[in-house]
Amino acid sequence: MSRYLFYNFLFMALKEVLDFSKQLEKQLGDVFQKAPHLKQEHREIVAKYLPWLIAIAIVLSALVIISLFWLLSVMFSVGFHISILSALLGIPVMLINLYLFATAFKPLQEKKKIGWDKLFLAELLAVVYSVVMVFQWISNMITSLIGVVIGFYILFEIKDQYK
Repeated sequence: MSRYLFYNFLFMALKEVLDFSKQLEKQLGDVFQKAPHLKQEHREIVAKYLPWLIAIAIVLSALVIISLFWLLSVMFSVGFHISILSALLGIPVMLINLYLFATAFKPLQEKKKIGWDKLFLAELLAVVYSVVMVFQWISNMITSLIGVVIGFYILFEIKDQYK
């Protein structure tokens, strides 16, 4: 019975997150609609090569995750506790992003919107991680948020390429 309740709770929480992301997608779409736009041919080039950039990101993310596990073990043995929080939070975030990127690759190649949606969720996760990390390094949060804004801008510029 408890397993059923857990899965029911998990399903409801996921549904809430997806509903929220759809609302946020509309609001951000309105914001980025007012931004200067890339030329249509540039949007097409980005959309054409995006799956391969994602493939590179998948490989690099996997290498970073492996490195973080190694680094975490070294930090525990030496006693560096400041960076342990960022590693403990960073590994699950990177694993989720790795999953989102891996499952977005094929739909992005086929120009399906579900691939774009998965990249949008990965950007939202980057926002949440940046805000959580404000407690450690304010400069990291600022540069992360700048990267997220650029990522959202590019995503909304190429959104019309995905059906």
